[in-house]
Amino acid sequence: MLSYNIKKNIPNTLSILRIFLAIFFILLLFKKNFSAAAGVFAFAAITDFLDGFWARKWHVTSELGAIIDPLADKFLITLAYLSLFHMDFIPGYVCAIVLGRDIAIVLGVLLCKIHRVELKIAPLKSSKINTATQLIYVFFVIVCNLLSTNIPLTWEMPICSLIVSLSTTVSGFDYVLKYYWIKDAILKNKR
Repeated sequence: MLSYNIKKNIPNTLSILRIFLAIFFILLLFKKNFSAAAGVFAFAAITDFLDGFWARKWHVTSELGAIIDPLADKFLITLAYLSLFHMDFIPGYVCAIVLGRDIAIVLGVLLCKIHRVELKIAPLKSSKINTATQLIYVFFVIVCNLLSTNIPLTWEMPICSLIVSLSTTVSGFDYVLKYYWIKDAILKNKR
């Protein structure tokens, strides 16, 4: 049986590991070692699920974990989408939508810090679905490159690109609707 101290550190360790896995994944991707890149990315995606699962199961959530986990997610997804776009594996609009949503969320958090608005962002259900969709999309793109020299120009890629774009947009609007009160709080603090 694991002690409480070990259990307390496992989720945060997995989040930190995900940051290193993201860097390793990008190196493999640019070396066009798609099989290893797919394996590393899949492992990184699994750590995303496991850190939250174990933190909740063992009741060891922490403020540090609440910061590290989403940062590790954003780091992995940002590097993956920028790299895949740079390599011409995904359309520019998909990369722009994914990164635009994350930038908007980060800017909202920064505005709250600047204007001393207390904010505790909890991941929304749409956000969890969106993260899974974005991770699956990256894995799909890598596997397509593993199986052939080029991304297939068949119906699968445009449909998957549309799904991830819609999922990201819905999640972004969901955050706007849930946290719209922030605008009023910031304006009130400015007075």
